[in-house]
Amino acid sequence: MCTILGLYLLFSPIIELLKWIPLVGWLLGGLVSIAAFVFAFIVGGTVSCLVIAVAWVFFRPLIGIPLLLATGTGIYFIFFYDWGTAEVAADTAGGSTPTPTPTPAAS
Repeated sequence: MCTILGLYLLFSPIIELLKWIPLVGWLLGGLVSIAAFVFAFIVGGTVSCLVIAVAWVFFRPLIGIPLLLATGTGIYFIFFYDWGTAEVAADTAGGSTPTPTPTPAAS
């Protein structure tokens, strides 16, 4: 919990600076605040689970090793998983969009 709070507070000066912008500062500050919280939650939660898993490996290996594997799987899905970008690239490059038919000219 403290890791998440610390990472969120790391972005608080940027959020406060964005709130000074006239007319759109409240919107930019709110969007960056939400993005900072999501980033802090994902990274802070992952780092916390990794530290807890390493500690459990030394004291209770039967609990620590599966927790370490679960944390490693989470890190893989965060940083290395494709998340469907190959499908989008295949759809646009494959020519799956139909070509428009020309309309006849009126005489």
